[in-house]
Amino acid sequence: MKKPIYVRSFSAILDEGIYSPAGFAPWPQGQNGIFEITREQVLAKPYPAFGKLCLSDKLAFCAASVALSHCPVTEPLFTGICLGLPLGSLSTDLRYMESVLSAFPSPALFSATLPSSAIADIAIFFGLKGENRVFVNESDSGYTAMENAVRLLQTGKCNTVAVLYVLALEEKDFALLGDGNTGKNRAYALILSTSCDDGGKAMALEFKSAQPNKDQPCDSGELYFHSIMQLLHTRSAGSVPFNGNCVAGHFSMKKDVS
Repeated sequence: MKKPIYVRSFSAILDEGIYSPAGFAPWPQGQNGIFEITREQVLAKPYPAFGKLCLSDKLAFCAASVALSHCPVTEPLFTGICLGLPLGSLSTDLRYMESVLSAFPSPALFSATLPSSAIADIAIFFGLKGENRVFVNESDSGYTAMENAVRLLQTGKCNTVAVLYVLALEEKDFALLGDGNTGKNRAYALILSTSCDDGGKAMALEFKSAQPNKDQPCDSGELYFHSIMQLLHTRSAGSVPFNGNCVAGHFSMKKDVS
């Protein structure tokens, strides 16, 4: 019998501001949004390494921090992380190659070229010791991260998983994507759990996979994460379909599940 899965907390860091269970916080006037996000906006306690994080690692850390602040970890040994990173650490890779070509390779940049470096920052700071996964695939990475998180929960390898989807590029690198892409950095976090002990505030998540429909266009940018976030933000029940290059399926949200 499948275990029920609940969304205990969430966050979204977007062009317009930060979404969380506490509501929506727009960027202050004069702040260049995501590119100038500060530690104080996502985390109450100091983190000296925050300013040294590359953009993709910083957005992953920020999304996780906001979500976890509303759902403190009680069993770190069984709390995992699944990260979907469609563009990997592309901007960091480019900056590292620039340092190599300048004859002064940067050790700090080199360590951040590993896509898993974002998971390491989160796991170490919050003391999470459960299993973790990172998926780098432009079309289906977020979906695969969600799918693997559900599997970890259903098999009992974890009782809580932070699912992250992060698309991050420095402003000057978006031109590499072509098609007039002006840059839409974004980061989402969902805290999934097999337990619900918060008086029915969590929402139930049902996940079903399917074969991609080749007769329908593929969903771009994995924007179903945004649809899931809207349901959570408004505490609304609903179903969110997805049709990708290699995977497909849908997520259903139900409220008042205590």
